[in-house]
Amino acid sequence: MKKTIFTIMVIIGVSVLFTGCGSYAGGALELNNNKKTCQVKLNKLSKDNSACNLVEKNNLIAIDGRGDSSMLTHIMYNKSTAAALQVASEITIKKKDNFFAIAYPTLLSNFQGSLINTPEAFFKKCEISAGNVLTFNADPCDLHPRKKREATLIIATYKEQPNNVLTFNAKETLTYLKDNNLFDPNSSLKKHRIEFEVDADGNTIYKRRDEE
Repeated sequence: MKKTIFTIMVIIGVSVLFTGCGSYAGGALELNNNKKTCQVKLNKLSKDNSACNLVEKNNLIAIDGRGDSSMLTHIMYNKSTAAALQVASEITIKKKDNFFAIAYPTLLSNFQGSLINTPEAFFKKCEISAGNVLTFNADPCDLHPRKKREATLIIATYKEQPNNVLTFNAKETLTYLKDNNLFDPNSSLKKHRIEFEVDADGNTIYKRRDEE
């Protein structure tokens, strides 16, 4: 009996270590169409503000994609990478838009010549293996400037497909994620818009605001 109980406890302990716990919902912060305000907001979040050069002509949104924790570094990177693309698609649809272009990071920026505009191409470029971690190439797309479990994107959303920049189709991207077991409900915006800010100690604070 004691052996059985011990075995169950070990299984539960290993499960917690590899799957993590708690909510890890993503964030979406709309950036004001004023360059200076955009820079201030991103500086407070310790995020690169170079995309703010585009804010006066584009509706920019900072995306914070969080994946489940894992003992394996490459899995943690990949889960948050997928979460960022998921949240980008979800917020585009919630805004009643259909398409989004990536403005940051630079390596993926459709405004700076990136031809990546499908989830297949996105994951081919950005997913990593355990070997990448061992060779110190764990972030080939510069999606994780701060944490392995948190991927950052800045996107611009559109109702109609623009002529001057390549875009992702938000609905098709979500379908791909679901069909390939890359969609995680816990990383989702769900039925709320989720905004975030940084407190005086530098901690990210998430605030839910009901959709209107």
